[in-house]
Amino acid sequence: MLAMQISRFVEKRFFSSTVFSFRVFAPLAIAIGLVGCGDTSYQKTTAKVTGKVTTGGQPLTFGEIIFSPLATGTDSGKAAIGSIGEDGTFTLSTYVAGDGAIVGKHKISLSAVDPAKTLPGKLPKDFQLEVQPGSNTFEISLEPLK
Repeated sequence: MLAMQISRFVEKRFFSSTVFSFRVFAPLAIAIGLVGCGDTSYQKTTAKVTGKVTTGGQPLTFGEIIFSPLATGTDSGKAAIGSIGEDGTFTLSTYVAGDGAIVGKHKISLSAVDPAKTLPGKLPKDFQLEVQPGSNTFEISLEPLK
């Protein structure tokens, strides 16, 4: 008898059309809105960037390459980073994996990442490259250390 009363209470309280709809669909709508609609208005236009880093004609086999946008106004944008593979190749990412770098001029830098390793060469002072809309491929050759 008590179970039947509880069952009726629950049915009336939670499954009446208005209350049930609100309790089920309102949180669902909020969750979908939060997950599905990220604000991407801060993102600048990117272009695919791949390339290869060499030193003395041989591929650089480790490290990281960073493309830092040069300031054009108040916000220069986010840097693009790519890991250098064992064959010297890299693919840059800015906002999501493989999306490239922001279109425009960039200061380029390298990092060994592993403190136990030293880069076998260096980039020319104030080395810059320009990323164009579309797809970009760069061949970067390091100067030998003196």
